[in-house]
Amino acid sequence: MSKISIISKTTHQVLQTLDTASEKNINLTENSAVILDIPKEDVAKITREGNSAVISLRNGETIVIQNFFNNENTADNSLAFVDDSGQMYWAEFTDANGAVTDTIKYHLIDDVEPLLYNDDNFAGLILPWLGGAAAIGGIAAAAGGGDDDNNNNNNNGGDTTPPAKPEINPINPKDPITGTGEAGGEVTVTYPDGSTSTTVVGEDGTWEVENPGNLEDGDEITAEVKDPAGNVSDKDKEIVDGIAPTTPSIDPINPKDPITGTGEEGSEVTVTYPDGSTVTTIVGEDGTWEVENPGNLEDGDEVTAEAKDPAGNVSDKDKEIVDGIAPTAPQIDPIGPKSPQITGTAEPNAKITVTYPDGTIATTTAGSDGKWSVPTPPNLKDGDEVKATAKDPAGNVSDEGKEIVDGVGPITTLNPVNLKDPITGTGEPDSTIKVTYPDGTTVTTTVNADGKWTVPNPGLQNGDEVKAVGTDKVGNIGPEVTDLVEGQLPPQPQPSAPSIDPIGPNLATITGKAEAGNKITVSFPDGTSVTTTAGADGKWSVTTPQGLKDGDVVKAIATNANGTQSNPDTEIVDGVGPTTTIDPINAIDPITGTGEPGSSVEVTYPNGDTETTTVKSDGTWQVPNPGLEDGDIVTAVGTDSVANVGPEVTEQFDGVGPATEIDQLDQTWLKSRVRESQAQQLQLLIQTTAHQLQRLDQMVRGV
Repeated sequence: MSKISIISKTTHQVLQTLDTASEKNINLTENSAVILDIPKEDVAKITREGNSAVISLRNGETIVIQNFFNNENTADNSLAFVDDSGQMYWAEFTDANGAVTDTIKYHLIDDVEPLLYNDDNFAGLILPWLGGAAAIGGIAAAAGGGDDDNNNNNNNGGDTTPPAKPEINPINPKDPITGTGEAGGEVTVTYPDGSTSTTVVGEDGTWEVENPGNLEDGDEITAEVKDPAGNVSDKDKEIVDGIAPTTPSIDPINPKDPITGTGEEGSEVTVTYPDGSTVTTIVGEDGTWEVENPGNLEDGDEVTAEAKDPAGNVSDKDKEIVDGIAPTAPQIDPIGPKSPQITGTAEPNAKITVTYPDGTIATTTAGSDGKWSVPTPPNLKDGDEVKATAKDPAGNVSDEGKEIVDGVGPITTLNPVNLKDPITGTGEPDSTIKVTYPDGTTVTTTVNADGKWTVPNPGLQNGDEVKAVGTDKVGNIGPEVTDLVEGQLPPQPQPSAPSIDPIGPNLATITGKAEAGNKITVSFPDGTSVTTTAGADGKWSVTTPQGLKDGDVVKAIATNANGTQSNPDTEIVDGVGPTTTIDPINAIDPITGTGEPGSSVEVTYPNGDTETTTVKSDGTWQVPNPGLEDGDIVTAVGTDSVANVGPEVTEQFDGVGPATEIDQLDQTWLKSRVRESQAQQLQLLIQTTAHQLQRLDQMVRGV
């Protein structure tokens, strides 16, 4: 909690003492010295607004001193700040003409008296502030009497009191290092590498040394001051801040509302308008900042902002494009009094304000997909008007969207119903029709764009009653309509018998085909049965029961929608696996054999690899020879179309014959060839002999 004291320059009396926690707006009634119990380092800037002096603190707070100036620039008021150690600094922030300067000069003074008029009441005269260590006692002494004997008694000969330690202002890696200290004292600044720089504190209590240029974030700088008597103060320390503040963020901007954003607390934000002009402000404790809208912004203009921390580090710039175009009016979906919510679409992320007929409102935000919803109030009725507007993130507001409440249910008609044809009618396009059959079951459908609807006929009988009622898209229910069934069904044809695919005990399902929509009843050998329905493609299936064995008979009957049954179809269970053989094997020719046509044969080579093939319609099969060697064994097993697995057969390749020159097979072949040759020679001899005998007979007869 800080104090503000207002002291009359004429009477030297304290006029007011205020608490900054509750009073931040001060009104001056005469020329005064305003003493603020606030360190000067907490002051960001002092500006003039009208005839008020506005003090902006680095924590975002502002203190307004009204009537600090006047229109004639003849007001003579002074500002001074007192730090935690009790040192007082007069703030010089105007020039000789009374205009506010860009920078504030702080002058160290011993007490408030130099800011007050002397006993001769020379209006407007500010006496030279006192040097040395003499002190009247500060504000308390000034408030207590107004004596101006200025009895300093400066005697350095016996001065053994060290001066107050100097203060180092925040440091960055490049700008000069500055601070405050006792006027006239010699300040020694020590850099991180141990080198030093010396300067003398000016009459205004400030000092400055060069920045060595090699400072880094986190480096430590120290400073101490030595007064003319040789007394040395304690050291002040300051850590180099080399990190630029976080880039400020600019909220969406429109052409008229204040420009706002977020940034690093205590940093100074400079906002640049499209015409090059700038305005500065301080980021508050909550991390937000605000500046005025210049009022001449247009859609598409660019506004930038950068932040500077107390050490002088400057952030990157953020940019924001002015959005001067209002969003499209939100669309409201059809509304019914019974709808739980009123819904619609708008510009994504826009704030939606819905106004009900009674003047009450509801607000929501459109999602990233543009959809929004609010609760339906309980008192809506047919013909009421609901309105909605959209405000985009930049603050632009759309025109109104409007929708009239629909509180009347749709009209539904029911065409005459017979025993077999679909049930049809008319209704409001896109409304939902619920049809109730005589047994109490219901079915729903949607009215087509042409206003027509249809549902299946469940197989009605003469005199049955059918009901239909429509509900529109907003939940209004129309009147119910009814119709009585008249007529008799003609005789219905018997459906075709279903077909059953081959069955095996190992198959997961028993399958087959029938007329689409027919109910299929499958009977098993143990007397149990199961039903299913043939699909649109005519296919049907049931789960294969446990315990089926080879030779069992399975029966299937089809029943159509009229209840007419087909003749049964039967299928014998095939529970025996196919027999497979392997022909003799050699080293190069394909491996062949025989099996049940259509069955699958899996051949296993000596190395464990397998090859699968299908037995042809002629009962033969063939797989590649991988390059077998003498003694290799090949196995084969067959699986039929209903998953029965047959016995495994093997064949061993014998690539080595007996130790004779011609084996038994070759001897048999040779004998065969000899016999064939002898027969041919005998035949030729008989033919030749017959020819010669014929010629001899001709010669005897003299031919």
